[in-house]
Amino acid sequence: STDQGATWSTPVTLSTPEQFGNVQGSQVAVGPDGTVYVAYEVFDPNSNTRWQYLTSAPATSSSFAAPGQITPGFLEVLYSANYRTNSFPSLAVGPTGNVFLEYADQPLSNAQIEFISCTSGCSSSTPVFSSPLPINATNTGQEIFPAISVDANNVVHTSWFDTRNSPTNTSA
Repeated sequence: STDQGATWSTPVTLSTPEQFGNVQGSQVAVGPDGTVYVAYEVFDPNSNTRWQYLTSAPATSSSFAAPGQITPGFLEVLYSANYRTNSFPSLAVGPTGNVFLEYADQPLSNAQIEFISCTSGCSSSTPVFSSPLPINATNTGQEIFPAISVDANNVVHTSWFDTRNSPTNTSA
């Protein structure tokens, strides 16, 4: 919308046809130059494998680049809880155009938060992201539901749901 929501453009499909039915958890962020970024998760319904994808469109266009896989395959969060668990991305763009993303992964018995970043060419059709880096400080409990933001000084701030104080009761 360019008129405060009075009218809307025709919807645009961002995921690829082979991803249909296997896409969830989209996040939108806008860069300092107006570039619109959309991250989303793709899952394989036959395994516990997941991937994060990213696409972008310049401020002057509604034409998005082909989405690209920005994480290696990772495992779905599967621990016993009385609430939904997921590995959806959280996305932020800093004032210099750097793109930051985090998500939950369960490489072993505990879920953890993984962080990746792009510091150059982020709005290109082939942005290069860092390798995933776990950011939670403990292997005790489960860490899920990340949230990320970047302030005016390009400092990344993050938080997540954490059961480290109740490691034997993940529903707490």
